[in-house]
Amino acid sequence: MAFGINNNHVAPGAAIDPTKIQGVCGYGSLFGDTYYVDSGHTNATDSTGAGTRAHPFATIDYAIGQCTASQGDVVLVAPGHTEDLDAAGDIAQDVAGVIVRGVGHGTLMPTITFSADAATFLVSADNCAIENIRFECDKTTGSHDTMLSVTGAHCHVRGCLFTEGATTEQTVDYITLGTGADWFLIENCMAVSLTDNSDSVITTAVALKHVEIRSNYFIGDFDQGVIENTTNALVNCRIHNNVLRQDAAATKTIDLSATATGEVVQNAVISKVAAGGDETVIYAPKCRCSENYAIDDTDSKSGVLTPSAT
Repeated sequence: MAFGINNNHVAPGAAIDPTKIQGVCGYGSLFGDTYYVDSGHTNATDSTGAGTRAHPFATIDYAIGQCTASQGDVVLVAPGHTEDLDAAGDIAQDVAGVIVRGVGHGTLMPTITFSADAATFLVSADNCAIENIRFECDKTTGSHDTMLSVTGAHCHVRGCLFTEGATTEQTVDYITLGTGADWFLIENCMAVSLTDNSDSVITTAVALKHVEIRSNYFIGDFDQGVIENTTNALVNCRIHNNVLRQDAAATKTIDLSATATGEVVQNAVISKVAAGGDETVIYAPKCRCSENYAIDDTDSKSGVLTPSAT
């Protein structure tokens, strides 16, 4: 595709797709293809030849299937787009290097709902990213297993919201990291649990390397810890600059394996557990911990260092 731009100059009369111009709109792909998805568009269809702004695809999974691996393709999801998943891998990000990018904020944020126990958004390919998508449990009876399941390496999740539609709709683990999900990064995301007794926001039972969790806000009642890795220790993890509120009584907020390594730095924790210098709030005995502060949720005072300074 000709962009009409050469050596920073615009050719006279050139037709320019603004979504191709990174740094101006920043939505589309500069090097690969951009496929549009909009369930609310009159011309939305999952068929060959669609995927344009005038004739968008109806579903994210179909759009991913049209992408070419590792060339920087973007699936651009329209404001107000909705999809409901009722099976495992209903959306499968199984093409390497694809970015799924939502447009819109507030009530216009593209929304994926989960209405069956095993329904998941699965990322199995390497070097993928998900940006500005709302993940919402919509299962009205029983509980839902996990929203986002990641087994691909170098997956980045940015600016997303994980929540539940009502107090009767529960997801057990919001994000599950499986074998292969090394170098996972989540940043600038929010998770808000409306129910009691979910297990975690992020969980893994795999000895993954270089998992990074930074600059997020997670709040809720999580029985296994807001961030949980008690089996098969993380290696060189980085958990930093998060605000974490744990509403479950007598439960750690960050609960890592006794042999997990890495850094746990500058996290602010609000906990039902009385704030103190022991490891009842943050348990990461083999990690380098610095400037983490915890406060009891009934206390209006400033937090105290946790674990205590040595």
